[in-house]
Order: sequence, then structure tokens, then C-alpha cells
Amino acid sequence: MRRILGLSLLLLSGTVALSADAGASPGATRSLSLTNLFADKIVARGAGVEVKQSQVDDAFTAYKASLAARRQTVPESQRSSVLSNLVDRLIVEQLLTNQATDAEKKEAKERAERLFGQYRPDMMSDEDFDRQLSAMGLTAEELRTMLIKRATCETVVERELGKQVEVTSDEARKYYDQNPQRFEEPEQVKVSHVLISTWDDSTRREMSEAQKKTRKALAEQVLEKAKSGQDFAALVKEFSDDRRSKERNGEYTFPRRRLPPEFEAAAFSMKPGQISDLVTTRFGYHIIKFLQNIPARKTPFEEVEKRLLEELRYREIQKLLPDYLQRLKQEAKIEWLTEP
Repeated sequence: MRRILGLSLLLLSGTVALSADAGASPGATRSLSLTNLFADKIVARGAGVEVKQSQVDDAFTAYKASLAARRQTVPESQRSSVLSNLVDRLIVEQLLTNQATDAEKKEAKERAERLFGQYRPDMMSDEDFDRQLSAMGLTAEELRTMLIKRATCETVVERELGKQVEVTSDEARKYYDQNPQRFEEPEQVKVSHVLISTWDDSTRREMSEAQKKTRKALAEQVLEKAKSGQDFAALVKEFSDDRRSKERNGEYTFPRRRLPPEFEAAAFSMKPGQISDLVTTRFGYHIIKFLQNIPARKTPFEEVEKRLLEELRYREIQKLLPDYLQRLKQEAKIEWLTEP
């Protein structure tokens, strides 16, 4: 995950950043001309590259929606700058995708699919996830497509620039020693739970009060079985509606402020082996079995060394990225035909 997110950030920085003060695409020649306003005009093109107005419009709509989800807007004074950088991002995506082999595209698709599964918070239902994406102007398939494009670009960047970078264990140790706060882990708990959901999958809405009453009765039956000593993992597999955790016996390991407050309050007040009473959250009724308390600690260097080496390596790649992207644009003879 860190690997993919790291390079995604690289591709959105420097020449590709959507910052308000970023300038026009470097390495591109602008030759502005009037076009048919009613056609899907070509904004920029080059060898193997063609960016159409419809693509820019779609990207701008998604960008505005992502800002709106954070209660932000694009100031009119920054609109031109943002549009130019969106065009630049689309150019870069095409240039890098053109460099990818079939094997790299396949690898990128697999990486993107893994990351897609990590985007959804713990316990969030498919319906809630879809609503969250909708608020950002995205569908699940659009997010998948976006992640595949980014992962493909990252794979090419890694192949082309990664071989130029080497980071030593001593450098990683130095960073670890100079940034101790980054490696402090808060107290965590490990629990297993059965969820009796109160959401109707067919309507994607909360169940009626009558339906909730029936679900609560089922939850109370499962609770009685759990407290009578029946195998908790078997109860999870038979009754739990939490599809994300079902295959791992309903287990979650988490710090505070990660899961619903009612669930967290119960979990952090329990003792090993204890089974909770019914815990009600917006997801439904939970029966929690406390497994383990994990005290706060500083993560040993040996546990983070590999991740740190990777992180520092990609920081070095980031320094090389702007020149590499500019060279690709120059080789492709990118020209801007009109303002987006």
C-alpha cells in the first residue's frame, strides 16, 4: 500500500501537481487556435498522446467533487491553473502508460485491486463505501480505473528511475533515530466479533424498526450461544454479516479512534477471553470477544527497516521524476492546441 500511495503522490507532485500556483506544463509547446466549440476538441497532443476536452471536463468534475467532500471549492482565480495541471496529468498518464509492457500492465492491475480493497475503512459496508465514493463524484469502477492508471504509471517510473537510486541500511537507521515520534505505536486491542447487520442490502437503507427487532432477537440468541461457551470462530462463520472480517474469524486489531465509538468503548474496557453484551452501532448489533491487549511501544528498527528503505528510496525517485517527465514530453513533441 505504502509503495503504491508513495508513487501516486510523486505523480501528483512537481510537474503534475494540482496546486493552485502551479504553472503550465513544462516541455510542452503551446500553439493556441480556435476550434469548433461543439466538437470534442483536442486540447493537447503528441506522439502517442491525445488529450480531449471531455477528458479534462471529467477530471475537473471529479476534482471539484473531491474538494466539495472537504467543503472546499476551486476559486475562480485558480481555475485556469488547475485545468492546466489536469491536462498535464492526463498527458503524463498517457506517456507513462505508453511505456508499460503487457506484463507491467497486468502487475499494475493486480496491485490496484489490492489497494482498492484497502481504501474501504474497517467494517464499512459496500453500501456505505459506495455512498462515500459518490460524495466524491466517483463510482467504485471509476476508482478502480483510476488506481489501475496510477499503478501502471508507478510501475514504469519504478522501472526507469528505481535503478538509479540506492539507499543503505545506515541511512535508514539515521532517519529512524532522527524521527522517533514516527515509530511510536499507540495502545491497541485485538478482538473478534459477530455482526448482526441492520442494513438492508437490497435497498441500501437502514432496516425498519420491525426488522431491527427481529435482528436484535437473533443477536441475543447468538450472544447466548457465545456466553454458553460455544466456539466463537464457528459463530462468526455461521452468523456474522461482516464480510470483511469473516474469513479471519471476525478479528480486528486497532488503536483508539479507528472503529465506531460504541464498539471501541466496549473493546477497550474488556479483559482477555471476556464476551461483551450486545453493542449497538450504526452497522447493527455486535458481540465482541476480547482476545488481547497490545501496549503502546516504539516499533523496533528491525521491524520497519524494509519499509524505511523503500520510503527513502522513493523520496530519491521523487527528486528525479520532474526531469524524467519533462524529457518524455519533449521526446513526444507535446503541443497544446487550445486552452482547456
